[in-house]
Amino acid sequence: MKETKKVFSSKDIGILGSYSSFLALLLVATILAYRNIFDYMVELFVEGVGISTIEVIFIILIIAAGLAFLVLPSIPIIMSTGRAFKESNHALAWMLIFILGIYIFAVISQFAYTLLEELLK
Repeated sequence: MKETKKVFSSKDIGILGSYSSFLALLLVATILAYRNIFDYMVELFVEGVGISTIEVIFIILIIAAGLAFLVLPSIPIIMSTGRAFKESNHALAWMLIFILGIYIFAVISQFAYTLLEELLK
């Protein structure tokens, strides 16, 4: 039987598994945060708070959620990706890019879904 070449070392698998688990947990937190943000905005609207005030609060909350759920988690992954490219570990680097891309797509999709859900109530 032929021996197949290993693409990922044990260290690489640990890196991929750690980031995947971290982003999966963060995605659940993102879903809950978006739901709370939109529910809060609807409550403010029902209470009669001015539209301009609601818009300002909404923008601030979305920027804070974007920083917490997109920008900050991306920093260590981007650093690890750069390190992997420097070490000529292209397979690991591309997998990290793929994982981060899927996470960003999921966060944006969840934002759109929650927004549409609230608008269509």
